[in-house]
Amino acid sequence: MTDSELMKDTRTQLGLTQTAMAEKLGYRHQKEISNIETGKERMGNQTREHLFTIRKYPIMDLIAGSKPSTDENSGDDNKNDN
Repeated sequence: MTDSELMKDTRTQLGLTQTAMAEKLGYRHQKEISNIETGKERMGNQTREHLFTIRKYPIMDLIAGSKPSTDENSGDDNKNDN
């Protein structure tokens, strides 16, 4: 998953505007979120780790650079609940 995909997918999953996402992540301007989403700018490791945490992706996926599963239950400890 690219930085732009991770940012945009997480933001839309949370139902946030670029401005609200910027505020949540501590960015000063909405344009920084826009630049990440369009691939003009890369996000820092701290922001990437924060987004992985929000989405409940295993940290090893972040370290390995692998594409995390998009399964809703990914990282959910209650996978076997019926």
